[in-house]
Amino acid sequence: TPGFGDLTVTQKDGRKWAEIDLAGVTTPRPPIGAPLRFRRLGTLELSDFGNWRAVSRLMWPHYAKAMQLAPNSPLKAEAAAIAAKTRDPKARAFAALQLVEDKTRYFFIGIGDGGYVPAPADETWTRKFGDCKGKTVLLLALLKELGVDAQPALVNLGGGDGMDERVPSVSAFNHVIVRAVISGKVYWLDGTRTGDRGGLDALKAPNHRWALPLAADGAELAPIDQPALTEPTATSTMRIDATQGLDAPAPILISTRFTGDAANGLRQTVARSARADLERSFRQQLSGSMSWIEVENIDWKDEPDNDAFTIEVRGKADMDWRQNADLGMREYKVSAAQTQSQTNGYPRREAGPNRDAPFAIPYPMFVRSRTEISLPQAGKGFTVRGPNTAETVGGYEIKRSSALENGVAVFLTESRTLTREISAADAEAATRKLRQLAGEDSLVRAPL
Repeated sequence: TPGFGDLTVTQKDGRKWAEIDLAGVTTPRPPIGAPLRFRRLGTLELSDFGNWRAVSRLMWPHYAKAMQLAPNSPLKAEAAAIAAKTRDPKARAFAALQLVEDKTRYFFIGIGDGGYVPAPADETWTRKFGDCKGKTVLLLALLKELGVDAQPALVNLGGGDGMDERVPSVSAFNHVIVRAVISGKVYWLDGTRTGDRGGLDALKAPNHRWALPLAADGAELAPIDQPALTEPTATSTMRIDATQGLDAPAPILISTRFTGDAANGLRQTVARSARADLERSFRQQLSGSMSWIEVENIDWKDEPDNDAFTIEVRGKADMDWRQNADLGMREYKVSAAQTQSQTNGYPRREAGPNRDAPFAIPYPMFVRSRTEISLPQAGKGFTVRGPNTAETVGGYEIKRSSALENGVAVFLTESRTLTREISAADAEAATRKLRQLAGEDSLVRAPL
């Protein structure tokens, strides 16, 4: 990779020699903010494999053997029970996934060949624990009994970007999941997850970038497609009741609804934590960014069938209505935390390898925030100032609106990423624009 240096290749004593001789070597600095494939610097990889298909072909027999069930396997009865409840292949596949997630614990097994060879499905089910390999063959065995087309697929947790540029190797992978095809659509199932709810279509494709399906005749690397989100995964709504006057403590309700992995994570946290500990944790998080709110009550609601989890905070807000000396009126500035969800820009890079590499963006991402302020006298005489725009900046689609609706000042912001990365040149221009957006105030002005 870049930063390693140029090798001298020679033929000597019947062998090919690759040599490098350097003095005063310094470790190359990876470019800040770049995708992983541009941050792999100063490395040399060697492999005995001529292509990825050879790796797939080598690993397949181990999984094919491990997923075979004994004639009297109790897993056959589990599969039959699922099949009796539904004929829908997607519902069957999700039920099998939930069985593996909820009825077996994750435990890594790396003894002997355990780092690469999965334990038999029947063994994993009997002992009720297994690693990613064991859980994968357990899920594959169930799916086979249910008539769902599926195969194991090797992936790299957190390191998949640029996999297609690397030399073929078994050690390039550190995880295995299931690639299922139902009605022509690909679904990626991971038995090491827990708590998935809402059905197969609620599952989002994992961020591994590339997968190597295992097959008897081998398979090539397959990209894991992640479409841009069409619905927000976090929606925050803040309602402030300022109808009793500008200087009176204002009742406030903050409702934040999470879906997908965030909802799943909160659901698991609630299941294993005492309520008092959770409330203390939520209060501490709020105190850092919203010290102007006196929290009175924190509650939450789980909606597993909708793959959602909502946290509600109630209290009193100390609103800071300041005097605008130039205009002779009081105004309330809606804080950036209430109206902005996008990045503040991209950093400048130092000289070094891949300095002009693109910048990575948190993709896929979609968040929405809404602030509603109920005003005194039904808003008579009050005005609202703020942006009303929809634009694409640095890979982000940003929508903002400000309005006065029936005595309520409403500010809405949506931020969604449309791509995984942008060029360094685009990042420079985007940073200037994002600084401009961050400087635009959202205000409510009281009458003279």
